[in-house]
Amino acid sequence: MALFKKKTNENEEQAAESETAPNDTKKKIKSIIWISVAVVCIAVFIFSGWHFYTRWQARNTQNLIQEIGLSQVQATPNPTPQPQPIEPIHDEPESELEPYEQESETPQRPTKPRRPNEREINFEELRELNPNVIGWIEIPGTRINYPIVSTTDNEFYVHHDLLGNRSHFGTLFTDFINNSWDDSFVIIYGHNMNDGSKFAGLHNFRDLRFFNRNRMIHIYTPEGQLDFRIFAAYDWSDENLIIGNNLWTRGSLRAYLEEIRWGDRPQRGNVDLDDMENITEFDSFLTLSTCTARATDRYLVKAVFVYPE
Repeated sequence: MALFKKKTNENEEQAAESETAPNDTKKKIKSIIWISVAVVCIAVFIFSGWHFYTRWQARNTQNLIQEIGLSQVQATPNPTPQPQPIEPIHDEPESELEPYEQESETPQRPTKPRRPNEREINFEELRELNPNVIGWIEIPGTRINYPIVSTTDNEFYVHHDLLGNRSHFGTLFTDFINNSWDDSFVIIYGHNMNDGSKFAGLHNFRDLRFFNRNRMIHIYTPEGQLDFRIFAAYDWSDENLIIGNNLWTRGSLRAYLEEIRWGDRPQRGNVDLDDMENITEFDSFLTLSTCTARATDRYLVKAVFVYPE
């Protein structure tokens, strides 16, 4: 009888243990799930906080730069200049120019004549923040109103602001090949930001009515103002325009202009063919370049230098 009771007790204990084991396993699984969820939530919170902080910091930096750069802005009674006929430089005819020996040099033209800046930009204070500041760009009809820096590479200012801080807004910068505003072919790069800042406004030129109504680009420099007239806007590959098209010679530049005039991709954008009738390889050009939805493409806005009256 005692032996029977002992076996019964053992069976009951084993049954109780077998019932408890699944419960313990379930509790452990639940604990793991809750811990995982908590870790994910904390990670999302930290990432979101970091993301919002960096955006807040970037906006504050932009506001600071705007405040400093435009701290001496003076209203001008002069209206925005209307497009003027192009006055080509009358150099001696040449079929080709020999490429420059150094890869970092671009074909130079005589110094572009400047006129007094319509806006007084505080370049002295801007250069205290960053000695690489070389100008300020404004495009009437858009929000584009920013300083421009020169650089020795095309990477740093993609990810850094004017103060050198890491920033996904970046900074507008000229191509590393460009030496000065007197280069015959200058490129300025900037991000296409979702909030409409930096060079996002360039995409407005996809609209033909906007393209026709907003054609001037103003570059303010410490030496004076340079004006450019927009004649084309279209999608292009992300190649370096100067190197990819070998724009070291007038012949290459002439071929490039013909590609803009008659090429398939430019014709899917907006090109003023009437204006291009007066544009030659002897002129000076400005290209604004920004991102598109396709990683392999850039959106380009092309402009020609307008000589002051």
